[in-house]
Amino acid sequence: MSANDINSQEIGYLLDFYIEVEEDSVRSQIRDRLLSRLPFGCHPIQFIEKIGCANTRCQLREKALADLNDNKIIYDLNQLQLSTSLESISYLTSRLSESDIVSYDEFVEKLDRLAEPLIRKINSNSKTNATELDTLIQYLFVDQGFQGNTEDFYFPPNNYLTHVLESRVGIPVSLSVLTLLVGRRAGLDLDGINLPGHFIVVYRTGSIQTYFDPFNEGALLSEEDCTRYMIRQGIAPDANFLKPADNFTIMRRIYQNLISYYSNSKDRKKEATLNRHLAILNNKFCTGENSIR
Repeated sequence: MSANDINSQEIGYLLDFYIEVEEDSVRSQIRDRLLSRLPFGCHPIQFIEKIGCANTRCQLREKALADLNDNKIIYDLNQLQLSTSLESISYLTSRLSESDIVSYDEFVEKLDRLAEPLIRKINSNSKTNATELDTLIQYLFVDQGFQGNTEDFYFPPNNYLTHVLESRVGIPVSLSVLTLLVGRRAGLDLDGINLPGHFIVVYRTGSIQTYFDPFNEGALLSEEDCTRYMIRQGIAPDANFLKPADNFTIMRRIYQNLISYYSNSKDRKKEATLNRHLAILNNKFCTGENSIR
């Protein structure tokens, strides 16, 4: 939904009706209409806080916010298409955060601002193959200080790009997604590589491809390095692991990270919610003509 399609007044009315109506069937209809009118990925709190009546705002926060937010994420998951951008997918995944409330436009603006100096640096260089990749690595992992969170690796916000943009630390998949989104803005040909137990990026120029590891400050890797990594993980080397990961493989990887964390921490409610989300993704993109790797 574009900004021009958003009717803030209508959304405000729907929120008012939602909290006032007691009949479940009518309330469900209002909720469905409301979810369809909210912008993609929008946290309902962004519109709740615009309501003039303090009592209505309070009631919505206390009685409806959690339900509306959960259902909004489910609604947006069901709207995803194979053509949905990595940017949109990474933003929607970040919406799982319970603390980082950033609009999609704000998220895109942060990525644009982050990429601007890199674009200038690359345009001012001689654009040799090595210089382009070296400039990206220097910019993200030295100048901007992005790095792997080795002290608290399993901390859930490490998965959320909205959080990583602020904290400057993340895990392999989130730092790789950041690298893809920033590097592609500067015109680099990049793809994510979904290794077992790790995630890296491949840079291509012509017939030459170079693997590198955003979690480890952009360290360069050969194909043999990747093969040795698989062997150390007890996995038989397979060239399929070095194929580019599509957007929904990346999204599922993040969900699996989070499900594993909440399962180990015995948070059954959060684990169940994430499993429901993952089931939606699997049903949409792992069957029939929409099947993806």
